[in-house]
Amino acid sequence: MKPSALLIVCGFFVLSLSCRKKPTACINAISGSYQVGDTVRITSCSTDAETYLWGIDSDIDLNDFVDDPFFGNHFVSSGGDGCSAWIEVKFYEAKNYSIYLKNPLLQQGSCGSSSQEWRREDDITTSITIKP
Repeated sequence: MKPSALLIVCGFFVLSLSCRKKPTACINAISGSYQVGDTVRITSCSTDAETYLWGIDSDIDLNDFVDDPFFGNHFVSSGGDGCSAWIEVKFYEAKNYSIYLKNPLLQQGSCGSSSQEWRREDDITTSITIKP
């Protein structure tokens, strides 16, 4: 391959990476009245999203290991991994919770792989009130 042809191929590759749309983070409106012990399904309406990083209050890693109020004020019963456009959360404490969603684009790797590298991203925060 001639050096100029190689340069053109490399140029198209770099251009194709930079042309991907930046995601727009969105959380569907949380409606209804919820009480302690309820499980709430929270869904994303993000556009151009490849991955979903969910958080509740300051818990970005999400408590998805122990379904026991002794270990925290919420429990993620399903979803919430990097590939899920939803989470189902059981709440143990009456209070106002911040729900956080970040949608990074993958630069390398695939959803759920350990070799992910991110570039451009968007995030959003909303809230839900849990009553006693």
